[in-house]
Amino acid sequence: MKIAVSYLNKEVFDDFGTTPAFKLYEIHEQQVLKSTVVDTQGIEYGALAVFLDKYKVDLVLTGTITPGSRSACHSNNMEVVTGMSGNADDCVMQYLKER
Repeated sequence: MKIAVSYLNKEVFDDFGTTPAFKLYEIHEQQVLKSTVVDTQGIEYGALAVFLDKYKVDLVLTGTITPGSRSACHSNNMEVVTGMSGNADDCVMQYLKER
């Protein structure tokens, strides 16, 4: 599984549609195998779903997301979890723990 977290300075960036970067996590058996940060290159809102699809993302963790961006993610077979905040690594670990 691949998880994308809207990201800035080690923290979850609150707004999916204007995030400057995503931290991507490759997960296997509830463990993080590797992570990397990718710049969104100025891409915004629903177009970010297409951007993330190139990385084969399954799940997006973010603070907030517009209905249109959520729909774009779902159209690209990505689950979306909102309400995330704080350290990105901690959020991923908490999500995996609760899963």
